[in-house]
Amino acid sequence: MYAEQSLETMPEVKYDVVIYFEGDEAKRAYNPMIRERRNNSSGRYKVSDRYGLWSCKDFVPIQRINEWITSFGTGSNSYGLLHGFINCQKLKLTANRGTIANTNAQIISELKKAVQDIINEINIDLYKHDVMTLRKWKEEAKTKKFEEAAFNKRRELITCKQYFVIGNRTFLVPRNEAELYGIFISLYTLYPDEFEFEPLDYDESAGIDLLARNKTGNKIADCEFWYVELKYQFGATEFNHSFSNIRYIVCWELSSKVKDGSLLKTSVEDETRILHIIPGIDGDIKKCYLDSDNAAIKIKVICLKDYITQKWGITLLDQ
Repeated sequence: MYAEQSLETMPEVKYDVVIYFEGDEAKRAYNPMIRERRNNSSGRYKVSDRYGLWSCKDFVPIQRINEWITSFGTGSNSYGLLHGFINCQKLKLTANRGTIANTNAQIISELKKAVQDIINEINIDLYKHDVMTLRKWKEEAKTKKFEEAAFNKRRELITCKQYFVIGNRTFLVPRNEAELYGIFISLYTLYPDEFEFEPLDYDESAGIDLLARNKTGNKIADCEFWYVELKYQFGATEFNHSFSNIRYIVCWELSSKVKDGSLLKTSVEDETRILHIIPGIDGDIKKCYLDSDNAAIKIKVICLKDYITQKWGITLLDQ
């Protein structure tokens, strides 16, 4: 506890700090409202939702300020070990008393520095008594158990999946978009002439998955680019991207929810496209594309399962 402290350059501004350091089990010993991992009872909360460092006025918590703390413990989850409060009567609150955003910037800056100095003292003490080392060992043991469980689960899934063989290479049938991307890139490498475009960049975090160009010998910087979207089962879920700039959709298979003439509407703009499915002729695979009356470009839908089983005559095998 640090009572009746003064800011370094503004001694007239007083503040009080109290900080506890305690583990989750110690918290649960006196706080029955902390939610267990699988208990979603009304009114209960997680440690990460309630604990940490709070700014106060009139000794009432106003706003959590974990972002004021740097270099504490062994990671961001270490903030949950803290139960701390810094009270300052010079804090200026917003109208709803929800934040301290109206406070003088210099006061905030000096309070941050004061808090960090206290946290540094706590850090040194914890390391001196090997508390953080013990916690790190516990987390490492927990991580090891989790990884072992995840490994066993994935091994079980792998042994239940269908597979196919091309040459001396074995491929597992995908079950999500990430695995679909792996299959697509492998097939593109083996059969580049079967695809009309060249994939260049993959980044699922940026929205649409692939950036591509027409096959050409031109420099990359001189080319026109457009999107290729990956969908495990096309039509199974709402289309959550704009149709603009998409030229191809690569999927494993069409969902049973769609058929020739199905209307597909994107959730991000007021546009609807019609799915056209043209049956294959003379042993060729079916052709699928999205079109509309005012669309300048049709979006071709490529079903990799059809390529593998029908176009290339490769059998999907059970284990």
